[in-house]
Amino acid sequence: MANARVQYKGRNYYKPRNTLQGASTVIQETEKFYAKTKSLSLPVAMQKLIHQNNNTAHILMRDARASIQALYDNINKTNEEIKQLNKCKNSLEASLDKVRRNILVNSRCSSAISTRLGKSAATLGIADKQIGKERNTLLKIKQSLEMQLQAVLEHLQKLGRTRNSLHDAIQQRSKTIKSTQQHIVSATSKTAVVEKYIRQSQAIKTADDINHEVLPSISVGKLIEGVNAVCRFSKSLRQQSKSALENTEWIQQATFNAVDTNLRQDLQSASSAKAQVELQRCATRYSRLRQQRAQQAIDRACGIPMTQHTVSGKFQSIVPTTINGQKFQIHGKATELVDMLVTINDNIESLKLSEKQLHRSISERKANAEVDANILRMRQMAKRNHRWVATY
Repeated sequence: MANARVQYKGRNYYKPRNTLQGASTVIQETEKFYAKTKSLSLPVAMQKLIHQNNNTAHILMRDARASIQALYDNINKTNEEIKQLNKCKNSLEASLDKVRRNILVNSRCSSAISTRLGKSAATLGIADKQIGKERNTLLKIKQSLEMQLQAVLEHLQKLGRTRNSLHDAIQQRSKTIKSTQQHIVSATSKTAVVEKYIRQSQAIKTADDINHEVLPSISVGKLIEGVNAVCRFSKSLRQQSKSALENTEWIQQATFNAVDTNLRQDLQSASSAKAQVELQRCATRYSRLRQQRAQQAIDRACGIPMTQHTVSGKFQSIVPTTINGQKFQIHGKATELVDMLVTINDNIESLKLSEKQLHRSISERKANAEVDANILRMRQMAKRNHRWVATY
């Protein structure tokens, strides 16, 4: 009859019918277990386990090194973008400095315009209006460049934070490699004692333990996607800055040339007007001198200065004849000469006054033309001084 099969502590045992049969069964089972234990060497099993864990560690290290290489490539990409964006920032700052100096020159031109004399101070010419428009245009350009520069600076800070996150990820993966290297066990000798493998097996951690303890929480793929998005926006921002610099440079140049052209035209018209006023003054002087010669001729014709005669008819000069008719004729002619002399004196005074006004107008036009020439000279000098500013 077969022996009854019983289970004790998770193992199956045969319950013998008698003691002799039970002892024989135990001996047989012991021999089988001994043969099985002899065929399975403990160092060989431990070496298989070590080899499996080492393979897992090597896979983790290869993945970490590949991640580090990808992160370094993205750091180089970010550094290059920061370099290009810094150049863009420098160009924006240089252009903004140029606009500020142009605004200062425009303010000096406006102050110089206020020093004009006469009617030119009250009436603004085309060049004066152009200077006012130029100031408004420069202020708008300054505001737009400041906004563009602020956007570039903010994006530079964002690029810096992205680069720092990449460095942190590299540091984390470097720690992963160092930690994984500590779990790699050297098991090349098959004749080592069992205690050595036991100590090494106690130091071994599984792949799940390494993943949960060492691997960083930040995904490399998400970091790379973020870097690509930031670099794309940076490229777009550089294109916007380049077009903004080109447009502002063209607008400034066009406005500057328009003001200079109008100033030159004002100088030419002022020179022509000054020449006409000078001709008129010469004609007035010529007319005044003719009137003075006529006055002298009348004085010589009367024999004595006519200023000594009165219009009442009293004639104190010696008359060479005693004929009453001739005497009356002489008195009549003398009265006409006195009236002519009064008219001539009035004309002379009017011509003197007109000549003074023309002389004053010539002086004012000359001073105003000098002011316009100084404004034009100052603008040309300012243009030469900041011609060195590099455009992006």
